[in-house]
Amino acid sequence: MSASRYQDLVAKVDAKAKEFHERYAAQLQCKKGCSSCCQPGLTVFSVERLAIREWLNERPDLIEKLKAQPGNPKACSFLDDEGACQIYPVRPIICRTQGLPLSFKVNERTERDVCPLNFEKDDVLALPTDGVLNLDLLNTLLVLVDQVEGGSEAGQRFALNVDEVTRT
Repeated sequence: MSASRYQDLVAKVDAKAKEFHERYAAQLQCKKGCSSCCQPGLTVFSVERLAIREWLNERPDLIEKLKAQPGNPKACSFLDDEGACQIYPVRPIICRTQGLPLSFKVNERTERDVCPLNFEKDDVLALPTDGVLNLDLLNTLLVLVDQVEGGSEAGQRFALNVDEVTRT
């Protein structure tokens, strides 16, 4: 995939995640194999699906392995036996932000959330505005990028599983 607005957005999300991981190192428990946030039933935008598909198409052995592994109804189908993400380099935006302190609007009221394993002794409501990721803004940017780069299926959501992602 050539340089794209989606890749630019991913790079910015990754930079912010790195900043938060450094800033909140003592409060974040996220690490390889921690997969409590990796729930089944997640969906991705077309542009994310295309990025994952392109990456997987370069790894046919991984596609076969993913299709052959028994499904776990309580976890994302892209996890291996140790709970590590098998598509980590191309994981979607939602996966890149899991565990981080997030803010979002619900009925005109700003809410904040974080993985229950993180910030156990801290009040996420007390974090400064620049210390939380604005999920509404991020989702708006992702929708706009999807409209430009999502192809003929832009605006649609797709199940985050190997069959749906590799389907053409």
